[in-house]
Amino acid sequence: MCIICVELEKNRLTLLEARRNYGEMVDSIDESHREELEKKLYPDTIYDEEYYEYFNFIKGTSGSD
Repeated sequence: MCIICVELEKNRLTLLEARRNYGEMVDSIDESHREELEKKLYPDTIYDEEYYEYFNFIKGTSGSD
């Protein structure tokens, strides 16, 4: 479990703060854990679906090709 997960479990981070931290740490997180964490940070809800799609768009365009 990464620091973001630990802090979320302890309610020391809001979802917004956790998403921000994830954006800063994404390259250092193992790919399998990244998928798990993305599901926590971007749950399948009507409200968050838009943000999840935006995040995937940003992630796809900011790659180091």
